[in-house]
Amino acid sequence: MIEVIILLLIGAFAYLLTSLIFPGYPLFARNKSLKGTDTLTHQDILQLLQRLDYWPVEIDGVCHGFTLNWALAAANKSEDYFFSLLNTLKQHKAVLLDKSMAISDKVKNHQALNQNDRRIAELPSLLGLICLAQSPDVYHEVYNKPLAQSDINAILKMIRFQKTPEHKTAQCVYQKTLPCASKAKLYEYLQQTRLLVRLEDHVAIVAGSEEHSLGFRVHPNGWLFMDINNLYKQSKDYPQQILSTSALTERLYETLFEKGDHFILSTCFIANRHASLLHRLKKLDLMFPVTKKNMAITNSRGYGLLPIAAQSNDIPTVREVLTLGSQPTALDKTQLRRTFYYAAAYNHVAILNMLRQKTGLDMNSPCDSDQNSMLCLACREGHTEAVMELLDDPRVNVNYANKEGQTPLMLACTSECTTTNWDLFSALLKRGANPLSPEGKPILALAMVYNNEAAINAINAFQPSPTIKDDDSILKRCLTKAYGHFFPAPISLQPQVSSPMDKPSI
Repeated sequence: MIEVIILLLIGAFAYLLTSLIFPGYPLFARNKSLKGTDTLTHQDILQLLQRLDYWPVEIDGVCHGFTLNWALAAANKSEDYFFSLLNTLKQHKAVLLDKSMAISDKVKNHQALNQNDRRIAELPSLLGLICLAQSPDVYHEVYNKPLAQSDINAILKMIRFQKTPEHKTAQCVYQKTLPCASKAKLYEYLQQTRLLVRLEDHVAIVAGSEEHSLGFRVHPNGWLFMDINNLYKQSKDYPQQILSTSALTERLYETLFEKGDHFILSTCFIANRHASLLHRLKKLDLMFPVTKKNMAITNSRGYGLLPIAAQSNDIPTVREVLTLGSQPTALDKTQLRRTFYYAAAYNHVAILNMLRQKTGLDMNSPCDSDQNSMLCLACREGHTEAVMELLDDPRVNVNYANKEGQTPLMLACTSECTTTNWDLFSALLKRGANPLSPEGKPILALAMVYNNEAAINAINAFQPSPTIKDDDSILKRCLTKAYGHFFPAPISLQPQVSSPMDKPSI
């Protein structure tokens, strides 16, 4: 028995030692799944993104980016081609890098490419576009401004890569956030949607909760269902599933992690806009109105109608909820806090304006675990429009400090998204932002450590300061003494993603 225990300990030690000596070993072990040609999983796609250096910091999934790419293809009548790319990816995922390099060599040597070569050559571009759609905040330089996942139309414009004779501008034409007290209500919503949407409309519905995104559309045999977590589950030859309305109802509860009867579904209808379609879709507002009863519904994770509608920038639903909750006391404090967070962090200016008009709300209320106010969040994310909207409200405290003692100006100085945003810093300073920290230390030093030129220039223009020697060790000592250790060192958060944008359109 002792010998067995010793052997087990030696084995465990060897595993840990191998990981230390060969840092790539755990990744290599995880990549075994890439060898199969019958499946394509969410994890496979994440591993391929990592191999191709399209790996944003802290990303744990690409469901939203994947679903938007499918939706654009479906709306632009290129869905079959999108499916063929997924089939090619499934078949060649284990050797994609090697084959891509071989194809690149062929191109350099002016050798002819066959159809399979051309299809494989497009896969890195597709994966890059999935990444761009998933993390617009990380790729703010590509989009030329910081965006949130809810900026559907801006993302669709960026990832539009289909070539079709009938090429048009697909966009989000209608949104509906639906609170369901039971599966029967969701079933009714899907049934009514199916009656209103025609096959020739080519509408792709991007749906989800605060946790996950997936898609579905009307199909001659019911519904076509697309979920990155359930590819090739119905058939080894097709990534999609064909479901009845009843089956889709069950699948939505299952894939969006709902265990009880209560369910809140966010839906975004993507299509080429035309008056007839919009007229039909707006009938859903009359069929499924917001009421005082259903606005109290929360999902199994405690998220209610108001914050989920705010997250997806569903302005009509947010307006209805705020109108029905005429008194601030009628609105749940937890739901309001989450609504504040999404409105500010996602740059939803129209919703911020509605919150401002709502009497009795505390515009400086902490809305995340770091006790950030809405202005703090907007500054941290570099959202100029949200910052301007909030600064227009005299109730907003421009020198509010979160639990770490960080003011909006300090958070803006540390943001990668503000380094060229003179207007944001100028607006803060004109509104009365203190160029000193709550401890009385110059925030200019913080801006210099983060090499934030816009902050440096704005602070100097507002209140000229003695020149600080641009010596890294001096600055680090200054910052450690002045601010402590709660500001991380500046790091590059943005992978290179030039290849998808440089490649010719599909």
